Amino acid sequence: MPPVPAIRALASSCLVVLGLAACVPVPTPTVSTMENPPSAELTALRPGEAIAVLDDGAAESSWVAGCVQERLAKGLPGNRVLDDQTTRDRFFPWLEPDTVPKDDAAVARMFEHAAARNRLTDERMRYILKIGLTEESVGDGVEQVIAGAAFWKLTDRATAEVIDVEAQCCRPGGTARATGVQGYAHVVQWGFIVISMVETAACHELADTLLDVLKPAPAR
Repeated sequence: MPPVPAIRALASSCLVVLGLAACVPVPTPTVSTMENPPSAELTALRPGEAIAVLDDGAAESSWVAGCVQERLAKGLPGNRVLDDQTTRDRFFPWLEPDTVPKDDAAVARMFEHAAARNRLTDERMRYILKIGLTEESVGDGVEQVIAGAAFWKLTDRATAEVIDVEAQCCRPGGTARATGVQGYAHVVQWGFIVISMVETAACHELADTLLDVLKPAPAR
């Protein structure tokens, strides 16, 4: 079973080898839902407050964290939504992959540093979101020498863990679950690739749910 990066690489390579084969994206439907909601302790942002979106340090989480950050940034025009690299640069060394707090005790230790407290205050940082991705697949296709095909059912879960800067603790940010069919098929003279939007669906489900929680109330 090829991993998702291999599928993306195949899609790119097909664009190059146009003389041997053609690639036609074939979208497949996905079903997404919130498996676990965000903590009820998370509340709407105030105008001008900032949030940061980090990946959890795993390679497979990088894309979905960027996707969540971009969607939140579009939905929160009155707030700053810092991406992973910007956040780690501004808050070095406290939010590096191996130093970012993972529990309440680690958050408390971070706040013992006056420099960390001051920088968070200066940035008006309210929440730090850590985004992770897990994948489950079922089924295999059988490739042949000349023509091959592989299809499988894929389930992605995008999860947010939140550092509540104001309360100085960790809170669950919710888990979005998306399921769909992903795979590819290719022949020498004519080929096609099936691109599943499962990861995108999980990203959008999680980001939109967080937006419902974080979006500031309309000004009266």
